[in-house]
Amino acid sequence: MLKYFRLYILTFIHCLAFIPTSISRPLEGFDLALAHEPPFPVTAFYETPADITSLPAGTVIRSDIIAGPGNAVAWRVLYVSERWNGERVPASGLVLTPLVKQGGERRGTIAWAHGTTGAARGCAPSLAPNPARELTQRGGEERLPIDIGIPFLADWLARGYTVVAPDYAGLGSNTAHHYMVGDDEARDVHNLVRASRAITGTGHGDDIALIGWSQGGHAVLFAGEIGPAYAPDNAIRAIVALAPGSTVIMAPEQTNAFFAAKTPYPYLIGQSYLDAYKLDPRLFTKVGHKNLAAARKGCVVSLFRDVSRNPGDGLAGPVMNNPDWVSALTRNNAGLNPSQTPVFIVHGRSDTVVPPAATTAFVERARQAGTDVTVHWIDNAGHRDLFRTAKADIINWIERSLARPDALRK
Repeated sequence: MLKYFRLYILTFIHCLAFIPTSISRPLEGFDLALAHEPPFPVTAFYETPADITSLPAGTVIRSDIIAGPGNAVAWRVLYVSERWNGERVPASGLVLTPLVKQGGERRGTIAWAHGTTGAARGCAPSLAPNPARELTQRGGEERLPIDIGIPFLADWLARGYTVVAPDYAGLGSNTAHHYMVGDDEARDVHNLVRASRAITGTGHGDDIALIGWSQGGHAVLFAGEIGPAYAPDNAIRAIVALAPGSTVIMAPEQTNAFFAAKTPYPYLIGQSYLDAYKLDPRLFTKVGHKNLAAARKGCVVSLFRDVSRNPGDGLAGPVMNNPDWVSALTRNNAGLNPSQTPVFIVHGRSDTVVPPAATTAFVERARQAGTDVTVHWIDNAGHRDLFRTAKADIINWIERSLARPDALRK
């Protein structure tokens, strides 16, 4: 099975890379032994009241103080977020604020947007044991099914920043997860920042920095694009996107191959867009619908296993032959609209999950739209190496941005 699994992965990488490739490495971070680890149990905290339609986006539904670092107070939060069409939905996440001495200063907010975990409710990072911690990648001694925690958490708290970490609506909360729907992910980020102001009970500075990885990179790029119109109360001063999933649709041949490949991503996107845009489900075969069902029940590694085990084609025909699907994919390419906040991209040249070519395409789009983009390429770094290799660059970028909002434009 592992032999065929790696073949599917190589097919996926080839489809994403835009150009012929002879990559011979398996995809980073996908240990099939973790496929047996179930999603986290969903607790009563995440259940939604009967009617939240009248509540403003950013309203706190409930919150609980949880264990966290000794120099901070941490909360698990259920709050009201919003879809691209105005529908109110529940969303969950974490808020941490530093304990400061009398006369001390809280300096602003860091919003962390996590990478792909899956589409099941139990794939929410805030559901993990002791979730208010440093980034802990899946597997390890705890046999975690997903990545949890927040990168550089101790650094942010020591510097006086409040930290928020949305799960995204549908992970934890009782609604569908709109994976790679940029407008919806972005709203989840903005609305947890809003909710955090009520949670902490104190001011924590007006300036906000967004950091996102992979799927979360997609989220923060869209948060920057919609920010001035959707959330003018959130003063975003810095956007850092680590290996962002910025390019959802490519040239027809590559996009068709991507959706035909036996990987989780077509089905994570598929279950999302079927719900978000009410698209034609006949794009998917009986096998494809089986994979869509698996996407809604498990986390990302178990979905890899399930898709690889299901023989036959998942699609009834090329996705690019379906205008409504093409339109939905196109609207979720980041960079088509300008961001008023400078964007800092960090990407490893050896990434086998999000190919560097996807970032190159984003940068071209974003700069054409008028966004100020800086790219930091890291040689010999993969998708999961960036937190080690680029820590100082990320922290310095954010410190400079929040200290002097104009600094990066000069």
